[in-house]
Amino acid sequence: MEVYKYLVKKPWGEEYCVFRNDQVSIWLLKILPDQKTSLHCHPNKKTGLILLKGDATINLIERSFPIEGFTKIMIRNGMFHQTHNKSNDPIYVLEIETPDKKFDLIRIEDDYGRQNSGFESSENWKEQLPNFKIDPDKRNIFNNFTFEMMPLKDVFSRQLDPNDKIMMIDGHAFIQNEEQKLCDVGEVLTIKILKYLKQFFEPNTEANVILICKNPT
Repeated sequence: MEVYKYLVKKPWGEEYCVFRNDQVSIWLLKILPDQKTSLHCHPNKKTGLILLKGDATINLIERSFPIEGFTKIMIRNGMFHQTHNKSNDPIYVLEIETPDKKFDLIRIEDDYGRQNSGFESSENWKEQLPNFKIDPDKRNIFNNFTFEMMPLKDVFSRQLDPNDKIMMIDGHAFIQNEEQKLCDVGEVLTIKILKYLKQFFEPNTEANVILICKNPT
């Protein structure tokens, strides 16, 4: 039974997979007001998080810091982290996982008694998937954001907000030489950072990305 085909119910809300290929999977998390994920880590994968809107706190073992809508952070392998919804409404968080290993999970603290347990069992997997998926062949709209898969080279010809994001879904973004390649699969970059790095490094014309743009309100 493949978890990627199901909506996974959590005590803090729910999550499901909106995109997946051989190298990366992207999950959409709905976290209810004043709820939080466990303090957990992924020993064998890195994680990118994008808070689409609202306010949250990221808790690490040694410190905590606030984030607000359309903010991205990267979590390295083995780093314990927790997302706490500080808004009055549900928040939506994109979780980009590389490599695609959903059951790579260790919990050490949890408000719902799940510490030292693994990923939710199939009893919590529901077949009623929401409508939103990232379809590679079209522009996809969710919660006032547009998601579009495209070659990295096409991003540079677009007029984009510096805070818009790209997710690397295959290949690396830049090349310095044959041995040094930057911003690999699973990395999340703002357009501002992407254009800054382009001044120093050659973009990889073979790479593909998912572009996330915040639509005008």
